[in-house]
Amino acid sequence: MRARIGPVLAFCALLLGCESADEKCARLQKDAATAWAAYAAVLDEGSAKARRAHDAAKAKAEAIEQRLAAAAREQADSLYEPKSSAWWRAVDAAQQTLCTRDTECIELKTATAQANETLKELAARLTAVRAVQSAATAAVDDTKSAAAAGTAIEGVEDDFDRPQIKPARAASAVANEACADLAR
Repeated sequence: MRARIGPVLAFCALLLGCESADEKCARLQKDAATAWAAYAAVLDEGSAKARRAHDAAKAKAEAIEQRLAAAAREQADSLYEPKSSAWWRAVDAAQQTLCTRDTECIELKTATAQANETLKELAARLTAVRAVQSAATAAVDDTKSAAAAGTAIEGVEDDFDRPQIKPARAASAVANEACADLAR
């Protein structure tokens, strides 16, 4: 009689959708990894957009600088012997001065700098998110790694521009809570 109860209970648990603590932990860690992957995809998309903006602004700025270079060389020619080190410094200074007077040049340099800062910020954020994803994925297979996933989340700063971080943090919090007892 007792030999039949085990399989019957297992069958009932299967029908009722019961899951062990290990299974629940693995499922929640997988959900967390998926949520972090969605956030990483948004960051990747933002990075690609910033890269395109950076490259376009930089190309346009270089074209304008070429236009301004002739005037800069003329100014330097009147002051120094052409191709001397003083002449090159004068060309550089004149080109920078001419750019600050040209609204399109200064706007493009500003756009290039802003896109560059965005790229740096997204790269740092992506590095932290990839660490969380990796830890969450490892925790799916090894419930002892769940604590590492919780620690990795602390490396991801708040992101007020991208709401996808909220479900990722929430999924990780639920997973960490469910897996806390198993990690011991």
